[in-house]
Amino acid sequence: GSLTYDEIFTVNVTNVNETPVATDAVYEIVEDGTWNGAHTYDQATDVDANSTFIYTLSDSSVFGIDQGTGLVTLKGSLNFETTTSYALRVITSDGALSNEATITVNVTNVNEAPIMTIANLTIDENSLAGTNVDGTVSALDEENDVITWLLPEDPTTDNTLFNIDPATGELTLKQDSTINFEMTNKLNILIIAKDEFLSRSQDVEIIVGDVNDAPNFVTRSLMISDTINIGSTIMSLATVDEDGDEVTFIQFNYTPDFGVIFDSLIVKQALHPSDSTYYITFELTDGDTTVEREIEINIKVPVVKALTISGLPLGSIIEEGQLFISTDSEVTILSADDQVLVKQLGPT
Repeated sequence: GSLTYDEIFTVNVTNVNETPVATDAVYEIVEDGTWNGAHTYDQATDVDANSTFIYTLSDSSVFGIDQGTGLVTLKGSLNFETTTSYALRVITSDGALSNEATITVNVTNVNEAPIMTIANLTIDENSLAGTNVDGTVSALDEENDVITWLLPEDPTTDNTLFNIDPATGELTLKQDSTINFEMTNKLNILIIAKDEFLSRSQDVEIIVGDVNDAPNFVTRSLMISDTINIGSTIMSLATVDEDGDEVTFIQFNYTPDFGVIFDSLIVKQALHPSDSTYYITFELTDGDTTVEREIEINIKVPVVKALTISGLPLGSIIEEGQLFISTDSEVTILSADDQVLVKQLGPT
């Protein structure tokens, strides 16, 4: 026959720490930093009970992760136009062993307003209409949308002095310049750059360049009576130079009616009422700039009014101080005050 022997053995199993199991994850974030949905990494598991995980990202300066909770956070800035997706290596550790997985973060595009670059804008005083403003005016649109440039109406700025090319942003002076360095050495404008949906505005300073201002007379036109006495001074030839330079002048065209004594313009001979306007040209210089300047002299020509009267005896007074002088056919008086010509027609 055969014999058997039965005995119960106890086998004790000693636990061995297993490596955590890390699974890949995908999250989504908007370009402006807003997360779309959950972004906490909780895809790791461990067969060992009561394991506590420690999370780290090994290769990202743009994103971070909370070591205890696995919450993925944004540390840097995003630009969909340069990077549309990030692959992050996440390391899950139970304190002894670790495993790696990939977290993919997809970036969603957001339309952005144009980014302007405006610098070193200058224009000289006394510039003419159409003169370009020197400097840099440019813009970048991340989505490559068409950019339109605007100068809005704004009474707090100097926008009314300029035009802007809507396609290029080129600034030009709208009309012959009223810009004066001696009054202000800078101008302030507001520029807008817009794409189809969004716009961006920027306050801009334009530096005014100083140029030598041409000298001029303080007074350049006047009116005098044709009865003014010979030798009378009719005006002082005072000059002005906005840069403060000393001004000298000479008479450029000769006229027998007027002359210059020192800095005064005088009458040299009797004036003719029929010559209602005289123009006298001078050459002025401040040492750097020489220009011709014209002085306009207008002669006050009497306005003669004619009245017809009848039935008045010779020597009648129409108004105090106005007496008739008669001939056989008419009576005439010329008022020295108001130049009224009075005639009595027919026999008196």
